[in-house]
Amino acid sequence: MGQKSEGKPSIADLDRPTSRVRVERCVCFNQPFDKLLEMAQKEGLTREQLSDRTGCCTGCGMCKPYVRVVLSTGRTSIPLMNGRSLREIAEQAEAAAADRQSSPQGVTASSFQPRETQVGSRSATGPETSQEQ
Repeated sequence: MGQKSEGKPSIADLDRPTSRVRVERCVCFNQPFDKLLEMAQKEGLTREQLSDRTGCCTGCGMCKPYVRVVLSTGRTSIPLMNGRSLREIAEQAEAAAADRQSSPQGVTASSFQPRETQVGSRSATGPETSQEQ
């Protein structure tokens, strides 16, 4: 499966051309993963709610770990992998998402602008304009 840290599969393995065979849909109910992901994102659906709506993951069950990876990584074309590898990848992605949610929101390096830009934009519309003239 390409290079891995500590012998475990990683999210990066999803992008490596390790297999010509890719899983892109629930075969039993002909549900493409890109449509499932779109539904989940637009409507805030869980895997269980997607299953109730579309039938995916309720037929043979082979797509269940793939759908979990799709929902946790946003990738809709997954190389053919064993269930343990898929579970580990989904767990990594879910842990990373939980870390992002628990970190402070709103203040990032990109949210800071040079002071001149901040003052200049305020003074152009605010009361400081008359004081500067």
